[in-house]
Amino acid sequence: MMATLVKTDINTETKVELFPAVVTSEQMSLNYMKRLTAVAISNILYLRNVFTEECYGHRKLDSIKLRILTEKCQTVGAKQIVNWVKGCFDAMEKKYLKQLTLGIFTDPMNPEELIEAYTLRFTYDANRVNCDLSLYERMSSVTPSSNASASERQAWEQMVNNGLRQSTTQLLRSIIIMVQSLDRLPADCFLTMKLLYYDDITPEDYEPPGFEAADNDSFTFRGKPISISAGQVVTPFHSLKVKIRTNQEQFQDFASSPDSETHESRYKSQELADECHDCTPLAIDEDIADENQCVPHNRDKCGNRSTTDASKLSDKSV
Repeated sequence: MMATLVKTDINTETKVELFPAVVTSEQMSLNYMKRLTAVAISNILYLRNVFTEECYGHRKLDSIKLRILTEKCQTVGAKQIVNWVKGCFDAMEKKYLKQLTLGIFTDPMNPEELIEAYTLRFTYDANRVNCDLSLYERMSSVTPSSNASASERQAWEQMVNNGLRQSTTQLLRSIIIMVQSLDRLPADCFLTMKLLYYDDITPEDYEPPGFEAADNDSFTFRGKPISISAGQVVTPFHSLKVKIRTNQEQFQDFASSPDSETHESRYKSQELADECHDCTPLAIDEDIADENQCVPHNRDKCGNRSTTDASKLSDKSV
C-alpha cells in the first residue's frame, strides 16, 4: 500500500483536520504518524530556507503556523523530497521502518559526513511503545501486556489520547524553536536520507521506492556534535521520537535549558506569512498501489539503506 498526494483546498471549512484529537484504530494511528512525519520534515526544510515559498502549503495546529511540502511545486528538489517521504510511508505501512535520518552535508564527494541531522525513530506495536513520563506524567511507563483485559486496555488508550494533542503541539513547537535558533546554512548544501529497519521482521531484499542498500548504518559528523531531543508523540499503536544533531556550539543554550521562557518567547515572536495559497499539501488520507518508482536493490549485511542520490537543497541561496 502506498500513500498518495491529494489536492486539498486549504481555504475550505470542510477540510480534513490536520491532526485528530483522538486516535481510535491502528490505521488512524498510522495516518497520524505519516502526517506528523511529513509535517516535521516539511517545517525543518522551510525553516532552513530550503525551496521557495510556493513549494509549501499552509496549515495550522492550534496557534502554530505550519508548512507542508506540496506536489504542485515545480522545483525538482522538492519533488525528490516528496518521493523520499512516500518511500518512508511504504516502510511505515509494513512496520519495517525503525529510524529515518534526514542529513545535510556540504561535500558532494563525501555525503556521509554531515553538518546537521534530524532523526525520527518509530515504534509500532503497543507492547513495544515506551511512554515518556515527561509527557505523560499520569501514565505508567509500561504499556498494557498482550493479556491485559479490555477495560485495562481501554483505560490506557484513553490516557494516551488525553495527552496526544499536547505532545504533538509540543513536538512541533520544539522543532520550530530549535531549528530557528540554528545558524544560516552554507551557500552550497545537499540533502540525504538514510533509513534503518527492524531486521527481525524486514525481508532481506526489501527496499522502499526511491531507496537502495547503504554501505553502512550511520553517518559521520563534522565538528563536535550534540544531540537534542525535540520530543515524543505516542498513540495507542505507535510512537515517534525526534532528535536534532548539530555542532555543539549551536545548541549549548538548549542543552542547558530546552524549555526556558526565552525559547518560548522566541517561538511566539516568530514571523511566518499569514497569507494562504492554493497548494497541494502532502496528505495521506487515501492509498494507491505502489507506483514502482525505482527497482529495489539487495540490502547489504548491515541491513540499512540510503537514498539513491543526494538531492541539492535548493535553487535558493541559504
